[in-house]
Amino acid sequence: MHVIAYTSESQIPQAKLEKSLSEIEDVAQKKNSEMEITGALFYLNSRFLQIIEGEKAALEDLMKTLQHDPRHSDIVYLKDSPIEKRSMATWDMEIFNLETDKKQSLKTLQIITETFQQNLFDEKKTDDNADMLISFYKSVLK
Repeated sequence: MHVIAYTSESQIPQAKLEKSLSEIEDVAQKKNSEMEITGALFYLNSRFLQIIEGEKAALEDLMKTLQHDPRHSDIVYLKDSPIEKRSMATWDMEIFNLETDKKQSLKTLQIITETFQQNLFDEKKTDDNADMLISFYKSVLK
């Protein structure tokens, strides 16, 4: 089992954002289910944070596709490493627009918190991407 987390800059015009996120979710849920990939996509301040879990080869194939997707640019990997188990086993793809007022359920917040703790926060390592990651996480908890 493997996890990849990355951020990227949205190229979606604000007026088309909700429709585009809905389309991304519909397609991703179908394809990810077929590829046995689970994950979540967060949107905040014209940036995406995506966390995907699955077999390494399947994730690499997906990332090849995502790198050519015109809806985002400037992909920065935050994590690309083996994991013991999935954190989001029931999510083919969940999308969170953190700029909306939509409140998340306690169960959803627990899953997100566990995902961040298990796969993304490394207390022994700090880097330039930590502030961005923390910003996304804090927005989820609001």
